[in-house]
Amino acid sequence: MKTKNSAKKNKKKENQKFTDYLAKLKECGLINEKQVHYFQKEINNNSYGYKLQFLQDISFRALKADYMAPEKLKEFADKLKDYKIVDKKYENLIAAIDEEKIQEPIDFLLYCEKSTIINPKNYSDKAEVFLEAIHKKTASVLPELAFTDFEYKIVPDAEMSAYGDNYYNCIVSLKSNGKVYKQKSGFYPSSKNDYSAGEIEIQNYYQIFNKILIDLNAPYRVHDVPVFGDNSSVSQIGIMVLTKEQEKKLNEFVTYLSASYEDFKNKPTSLEIEKAIEEYAKIGLFSNLTIEEITEGKERTSELEIMDYNDILSVFPNLIYSFDTELGNLEDPYAELVKEFSKISHNEFNPSDILNQFQGRKRKTTLKFKLDNKSYSKTFKIDSDWIDIIFLILFNLL
Repeated sequence: MKTKNSAKKNKKKENQKFTDYLAKLKECGLINEKQVHYFQKEINNNSYGYKLQFLQDISFRALKADYMAPEKLKEFADKLKDYKIVDKKYENLIAAIDEEKIQEPIDFLLYCEKSTIINPKNYSDKAEVFLEAIHKKTASVLPELAFTDFEYKIVPDAEMSAYGDNYYNCIVSLKSNGKVYKQKSGFYPSSKNDYSAGEIEIQNYYQIFNKILIDLNAPYRVHDVPVFGDNSSVSQIGIMVLTKEQEKKLNEFVTYLSASYEDFKNKPTSLEIEKAIEEYAKIGLFSNLTIEEITEGKERTSELEIMDYNDILSVFPNLIYSFDTELGNLEDPYAELVKEFSKISHNEFNPSDILNQFQGRKRKTTLKFKLDNKSYSKTFKIDSDWIDIIFLILFNLL
């Protein structure tokens, strides 16, 4: 009993020190009456075990109070109105600031014209429920994004298989405006046998809606709004629709909200992608591919974000070879590149006796090979480990 009573007395003395310190801070004008009431309540609840913890909490909340000061929030609200991100709800936003309803930066989205907040805790943790729910919530920001026929599948990520079996992709399919759209996103379940606790890749899942907007020639895009503040650990998802100019203006003044950078360039529409694939087939670019490879390529094209026509070709096997212009990443770089060029030409360019002994310390290296019974030899400069541009020109001259 003496030990318990002694601990209570010590805690009471410690709490009194915290209370005295509060009084001094208020006297100096460093905290206001409302903050004093909050911290005194925490002291009475024995929330602080030591002085440093107490001081850290005061510092954090004092900084936040300054950051979320009403005059600063209203200044930002005026900017949102100027950009027409907030329009009809402007007066409601100002009232919310006066009533201290804007507790976190993401709360601004409640008053923006085309935006929403998705809190995963409000939905079932079952993938079959959660995935469709967050897509419906995202689509609710614009009438033209409405969809039906939602489907999904979760498959292992083949490209990441070398790093283990915990990498997956979620491939979503839905129908909007009479057309089927697909999108592949990373998916990270807690285990390969339990998809219920999985999380979809936030920075990618909503791109399916930007595909719809591209097809509609819309002047705006769907953006992810990163969540900051006390509730950022809740993994809320902020979604906002912006024009190119609105995106630019909002990100010029990153105070409370910022939006993901989305591409407003004239990307190929889904119809243009389909026509391009048809034309590539007509001119024989797919003549060395199997029916299965062509079908798989078309499927992958529908799932990915296609930036330009080269992206379409890169999806099909052995049509495009991408390489790093830093030669140090390869053992005998010019020889290896020649072999890869031969592969994507499907042996129409079929050199033999390829030789290139590469030593990075030397200033020159020689590539040799035979083509159609003719020997070729060319010496290239070595500028650190960067490729000599003459190498690429050489093959256009053969």
